[in-house]
Amino acid sequence: MPMVESMIQKLTGKTPLKGVNADEAVAVGAAMQAWKETTKSKGISSLPPTISPTSALGRLSVMQIQDITGHSLGMVAENKDRSAYINQVLIPRNSKIPATEKKKVALRVPATGGETEVYMLQGESSKPFDNVILGKYVLCGIKPEDVQNTAQIEICYAYNANGSVDVSGIQPKFGQALQLRIDPVPDDMTWLLESPRDVEIRNTPMSGVVLAIDVSGSMSAERLREAEKAATELVKTFDMTRFSVGVIAFGDKVKSVLSMTNDMASVKQCIARFQNLNGGELGYGTSAVPLKDASNLLESITGGRFIVLLTDGEWGNPGAAIIQSQECKNRGIEIIAVGICDADWDFLRQIATNDQNAMKVDLSKLSTEFSKIGRVISEAAGSTIATFK
Repeated sequence: MPMVESMIQKLTGKTPLKGVNADEAVAVGAAMQAWKETTKSKGISSLPPTISPTSALGRLSVMQIQDITGHSLGMVAENKDRSAYINQVLIPRNSKIPATEKKKVALRVPATGGETEVYMLQGESSKPFDNVILGKYVLCGIKPEDVQNTAQIEICYAYNANGSVDVSGIQPKFGQALQLRIDPVPDDMTWLLESPRDVEIRNTPMSGVVLAIDVSGSMSAERLREAEKAATELVKTFDMTRFSVGVIAFGDKVKSVLSMTNDMASVKQCIARFQNLNGGELGYGTSAVPLKDASNLLESITGGRFIVLLTDGEWGNPGAAIIQSQECKNRGIEIIAVGICDADWDFLRQIATNDQNAMKVDLSKLSTEFSKIGRVISEAAGSTIATFK
């Protein structure tokens, strides 16, 4: 093109050579590379007799040719303040092939285990939507590693010599390779233009928490006042656009005081009436078991399901309670059992989902502990969000 010739002359001050046939140049280069590969495999070190070592062809025949990536390969991730999605590059452009890169990812998963989606991007832009979305890879079988249901995984991109890219993942704590599922890329990816926080709120199923409060005769006015304050602190930690709360009171009988609702005012009003139930229609003992009723309230909840139980003494029918708690666990319901005063620690451990979910608390610290429980539940109920470390 004349404009290219003119620009080269302007930049270099030299008139470019125009007698080179592009097709011949490519063919000669391919032939030289083929000769090099052939002589290497046969152990021949000399050049063809028609090529002098000092000639241009002779000098070019010893050049090293290395395949490189033409574009960066990355994945969709979140920025630090979760205000936008970004292109997290794993294999930069011009990397030598084959190339393998790994990234550690922290995420939240349900208590029963979960999965995370990896959207592979090709391109240099930091904005995911400005790149090419090559595929959707789902890493499955991720196990929670602590009571907050967080997990650390390692995602690997392997760009092979044949030009294909393999995606894999492991969970280092368990030395476990994660299962991989390849799904079609959705037609609508406009959510990449939104805030990750907004996407999470929209896509996260409503979670449910049932408060099961002991109102037997041993729950004195002081204990119930502290229970009311603690329960209020608990629900204040919830985003009621994502949570539904129900309340059950129990003694010798069980009563569903409040069906599942996301109306914070109704929940607080219900909590304030605990003392009205003390030693009345529900009896003075603790022979009833509230776990089945709590489970029934959570029946329609599609997100995380939790029972927070508070009691102050021994139960008249612990065997039935243990059986009901196991049924709840089998249905994926998490039980947090909190005891005050004369509560039996071993019994709390048997009905809680695990030992970390059973606790004996001083009455004066009940509100503080319930607030912590609420924050942990809020985190545990979140979707699987990846954050690069």
